Amino acid sequence: ITFERDGKLTVLQEEFTGSIDGIKVFLVGVSYTFLQKGNARSYYLDVFHLDLDDNHQILKGIIKCEDKGASIAKGDAVIERQSNNNSINLDAKSSA
Repeated sequence: ITFERDGKLTVLQEEFTGSIDGIKVFLVGVSYTFLQKGNARSYYLDVFHLDLDDNHQILKGIIKCEDKGASIAKGDAVIERQSNNNSINLDAKSSA
């Protein structure tokens, strides 16, 4: 995960646990590690509620940032599998 705060780039790796029920995917962040800290002091773990599209290539849904169960921000999320390799691209827009 990469984001900018006060002009400095922060890069972190977030670990998830989750479940799949048919086309529904539920992911919950359980921990994170800073790879490049920038100006970030901490990071609120993410929660994803996603549905798989008919072509099985794109997950669309909601992303929430939570702190001890309290919602900090939420927005739309799209996770798309890249055709040239096994990586994914996440596009998330927060409505804080």
